[in-house]
Amino acid sequence: MVNNNISTSLTTLTNQSFSLDESTKRVKDYTKWTVAGMIACGIELMWVKSNLKHGDWGDWVKGKLGWSFSTTSRLMNMARLYAKQNNLRIEHKQVLAAQRQRIYSLYSNLALTQNLATSHLDPWGNKPRQLTTSDNWLRVYDVWNFAFRDPNLGEEWPGNIPGQIALNVIHYYTKEGDLVVDPMAGGGSTIDACKKLNRRCVAYDINPLKEKGIKYNDITKGFPNECENCDLIFLDPPYYKINRPLYGEQSVSALEIDEFNLFVIQLAKDCYKTVKNGGFTTFLMQNYQTDFASLNGHIDLTVGAIVFFAGAGFRLANRINCPQSSDVYSGWDIELAKQNGGMLNLVRDLLIFRKLPPRRWEGSQWV
Repeated sequence: MVNNNISTSLTTLTNQSFSLDESTKRVKDYTKWTVAGMIACGIELMWVKSNLKHGDWGDWVKGKLGWSFSTTSRLMNMARLYAKQNNLRIEHKQVLAAQRQRIYSLYSNLALTQNLATSHLDPWGNKPRQLTTSDNWLRVYDVWNFAFRDPNLGEEWPGNIPGQIALNVIHYYTKEGDLVVDPMAGGGSTIDACKKLNRRCVAYDINPLKEKGIKYNDITKGFPNECENCDLIFLDPPYYKINRPLYGEQSVSALEIDEFNLFVIQLAKDCYKTVKNGGFTTFLMQNYQTDFASLNGHIDLTVGAIVFFAGAGFRLANRINCPQSSDVYSGWDIELAKQNGGMLNLVRDLLIFRKLPPRRWEGSQWV
């Protein structure tokens, strides 16, 4: 149930004047609130969109926030889904106005007393409800499609993926007792996946969720010594600057493309030094599009990663498609894509690399 301790007048809230500058500030503030901020951002974005004309919305998103339409769509869809689970009809403008004020009141109070970056509250002051639970996680084909993430696998976190992806990786490429390393652990889904499948796990992040057992480490500086000769390295880095506003300036998502490629090159080399002979390193990546796929608007980060990891000495063992859900896009995004003759991107690849001895030419073939 939603917390109703913050008393507000619905009439007063629905008659409040719309201030674009105020909403811009709120959206940017909410990015400090790791768990609840994404949902709070989504609700504030819905409020702005309901008050702006069609063309003005796009100008505001790009001009004032510097975000992509896919980022705003993901946030608004997350808010819609969470509101549905809590029986909140936020598509009704009066209810939307009331909820955004209640959220901001709570946010303002928490900002004075808590570390918002580690607050495990939803936008209404409650523990987040589970969105879905399922043990039907195993995939036997090379397309791993999950509409929702299992809430038993990690906490809500910016850019987190369905933990079922980590479960399948661990199932196929490790055995019980093996050591799994996640250097960009986020909400800890890999830790929970390892517990479920009886694997050991060490996990790190530049913003570590310590209650999940995640330690601090900046992967751009390499791996800690305890990772040496691990059996598997699970890599889920930011997809270049997709969702850049959610990660912060310390994240590699803040890098421009040449710097980002240099980061992946060095990461591949560090992984090769760290994983044991015969071990695996997995790399999840979505290609980048400037607005829509076009002749000049597509950056193939996946092919780049294949080249970089091969250059470090790895062999490509498998390539698995883990598509995004189409729910990340709104009806407005779809209509805009049609009008502009573009395609929205759902393709996301999981690359499986293996560390094996260098090949040699024997007889008439490489072995």
